[in-house]
Amino acid sequence: MLERGLRRAALGLLADLEVYFRETVGRGFVQYLMEDPVRAYRLAASRYPESLVRAALRAALRLGLGASSADVELAVEMLSTGIPSKFLALLNRAAQ
Repeated sequence: MLERGLRRAALGLLADLEVYFRETVGRGFVQYLMEDPVRAYRLAASRYPESLVRAALRAALRLGLGASSADVELAVEMLSTGIPSKFLALLNRAAQ
């Protein structure tokens, strides 16, 4: 039950970010995140508390890509410090 609630909250946040990014930068959050993950992360964190952005990204990566918790945590942590390599590696692995 708790997991379902967290999933709904994360998806709601991602939906709001999608609209916000379309209005702000002319592209959706997911598209911008794939094109420039660091700038997308920082812009999202300027709209919402960073902890919420991190939680939404972790949920999206776990649910959408089926990535391991350890891989997701490392990717989000590195992304928050401005290093997108692990995040992009997760996306590339999922695309294959």
